Amino acid sequence: HYAGQVGGGLEVAIADTVTAAAARVRPILATYLVFFPNLASETGIDPAFLAHLRVRAHADGLESILTDISDELVQKHALCGPPEACRERLAAYRQAGLDLPILFPDPVSLNSTIRNLAGA
Repeated sequence: HYAGQVGGGLEVAIADTVTAAAARVRPILATYLVFFPNLASETGIDPAFLAHLRVRAHADGLESILTDISDELVQKHALCGPPEACRERLAAYRQAGLDLPILFPDPVSLNSTIRNLAGA
């Protein structure tokens, strides 16, 4: 029997709207989806969509794919949006078995993340 904790990193962007927060996290998600295919394959995102992102990013640059990555897709892979929504998502991760969430706030959200999610 192993006694330990399950930990995991979560990108965080807190803003008044999901759209504003997702815009700050989207380039990070795009980077992982394009340049780390082994991690991208674990996301459950359609492999054909991932292949499309990679081909386009390699041809036209990472910024060319940002509009292809929806707010909903970003929100699925990061804590982003108003503080209450981020707390709810964090609680859902904990309920699913994440004992030790390691939060990576974007620079704009650093203080807000500490104020709103510390101890959540």
